[in-house]
Amino acid sequence: MGLCASSPEDPSGSPTIGEIKLTSAGMGAGNLAAISVAGKLLPNAPNSRGLNCVAYRLSGATWLDDSTALISARSFDTYEDERNVQAFVDWVRRLEDGTLVLVAAKDSVSCDPDNCSRNQEKARDVMQTKGMRALGSIGQCRKYFTMRQGFCLCGFKGRWGSMLKYGRKSGWSGSACSLTCTPSDIASMRFHPKDLAGLIALLSVAEHPPYNIPQQVCNGIALCVTIRCALGFSWFI
Repeated sequence: MGLCASSPEDPSGSPTIGEIKLTSAGMGAGNLAAISVAGKLLPNAPNSRGLNCVAYRLSGATWLDDSTALISARSFDTYEDERNVQAFVDWVRRLEDGTLVLVAAKDSVSCDPDNCSRNQEKARDVMQTKGMRALGSIGQCRKYFTMRQGFCLCGFKGRWGSMLKYGRKSGWSGSACSLTCTPSDIASMRFHPKDLAGLIALLSVAEHPPYNIPQQVCNGIALCVTIRCALGFSWFI
């Protein structure tokens, strides 16, 4: 459940942005990476082998501004060359905390360990170390990639909340997956546990019930939220 129950609207009465949808497929399962915002495919979204990434700076609390929010759109062939993996790591590192990052894999992020050239094996090794740490700064990514596995990620740089999906392992034929993020999902992902802890503390000193929560209770809730986010769970279940 997100913190925002409804979508803010512009003066015309239409939501500023709707759902974000990511689609990923390996060779033999569609071989594509597609990113759509508010039901429209991004016209110049990257769609090459490896990791296809789009970064947005939000103009408001939750919503994308189509004219100004796009920071960068890049594709990184992490399958073939370790230098491309390093380029991805550097790209993520340069993004400011709080940047919304969308990632969709095409074909294969890494090679099959039993069928790699020397260059591909080096790329795979770097992806499993530096590459996974870079992805981890956007979302809770713990799995290594299998050959031609679908992968989608929507998250904020430097935040613990994220949504991701892996395609099921299916050998050389590859796998596909899709991920849909609603405006409420995006709103809840953008909060850091420290933000929520501060909100709880603020409510605890309000003058009138039911908001005068004992400070000990606030600290306990904040600790629980922090631990759940660190483990990759949602806040409210």
